[in-house]
Amino acid sequence: GAKVCSRRVKPIGVAASTIKSRSGSILFFLTGVIVVLLWLVTLSSYILDQIVLPRFEANHDGSKRVRPEQCTEDDITSDDIDDILVDPEEDSLYSIRRMVLKHGAVLVPSVLSKETASTLRQTIQSSHHTQQDRDDFYVLEQEGRRRRLLNFNEDEVFGRALNEIATHEIMRPLINEIAGPDAALVGLFSITNTPESEAQPWHSDNQFDKSRRQYPDDYHRVYSIVLALQDTTEDMGTTAVCLGTHHCKALSYEAAEYCIDEVEMKIGDSLVFDADIFHRGGAHYDLGGEDRVMLFVVVAASESPEDPRWLPTRYFQLRWDMFGHSIHDFVSPSKWTVWQALGLKRNQNVGYSFVSYVLRLIANKMVWRFQFRGKNYAIDWDTVEDFWQQTLLISSVVTCIWVTWWGISRFAGTVMAKGRRSNAKKTL
Repeated sequence: GAKVCSRRVKPIGVAASTIKSRSGSILFFLTGVIVVLLWLVTLSSYILDQIVLPRFEANHDGSKRVRPEQCTEDDITSDDIDDILVDPEEDSLYSIRRMVLKHGAVLVPSVLSKETASTLRQTIQSSHHTQQDRDDFYVLEQEGRRRRLLNFNEDEVFGRALNEIATHEIMRPLINEIAGPDAALVGLFSITNTPESEAQPWHSDNQFDKSRRQYPDDYHRVYSIVLALQDTTEDMGTTAVCLGTHHCKALSYEAAEYCIDEVEMKIGDSLVFDADIFHRGGAHYDLGGEDRVMLFVVVAASESPEDPRWLPTRYFQLRWDMFGHSIHDFVSPSKWTVWQALGLKRNQNVGYSFVSYVLRLIANKMVWRFQFRGKNYAIDWDTVEDFWQQTLLISSVVTCIWVTWWGISRFAGTVMAKGRRSNAKKTL
């Protein structure tokens, strides 16, 4: 016989009530998820502020240096380039170190071979054409200047250049003396000056109130190793330095008259200077001449639990994947990995990891400049902190609303259940 299928159909009012009840439950559940997420943010904020960030905050212990507002001509230690020119045959490591500490700079000849410097220059110049502006980064007086953050895995010549720096008979012992035997890499970039580029103003690379210039006992020194990739003449815009100003807050106009405006360099020569010293890049007057391309390798003392001093928080000028490396990696740069940059691989390397860098920026409320998809961005952590506090306020308000809603719904559900039980008893 034929089978008759029957289905129990709920009354329309019951079905509508069920749908409404389920919608309310789903909304209640989603609101609860949001509250949990917001409170996870609150908990992570507390852990970050109270436990993590204090380890990366530069704490000044009262060693603030009392300095005049400006350097005068009396603070200039020399206006003669010969006083910082290293003679490999005559100068001892001790005397070279004294030059750096007294004047804030030395000029070391023939650090890179001519072949390496020339090939490196061609590689950097070619990358400007092939990669366009993808890796260009901010530089003072940017018109006519291109600064590119480098990755030394890009080409064999990059590794060769680093190896020549790390094995140079003067440069490696000098780095060991002024930045320590485990000197960390904190900057790696090139600057290209094209004809018609203007002169930069006198400036220091470190922020005054977050460096040795104001807190000499609390911060490490940072040293820039600037390498000429061609013969550099005055018309091409040489680097200028004010010797002895690495202890000063500002530079007076009178003192600037005693600075060395023309530090001419041969291909492969290196100017090593304290990042606190006042210096500038000159104007490129040779309209028909070639570009001036300079390689910058910046080093500083590495992190150490025995040394409480801090690194000036503003200075890191690296691609994110170049963090976490030290002078030990200069000898064999092929071993550099992303794991090392993130601080997950720690053998001889004692460099500053990218994670450590970001936490330092947050802890000291510094501006984070970075690149993404060919564009430069900046995050002000003061603004981020304000946004964070607003998020915590919103999470508190939403939580109060959710708890109130939960309490009312529970109370209403209890009252309605008692009413239904009471009606059922009356019906019986």
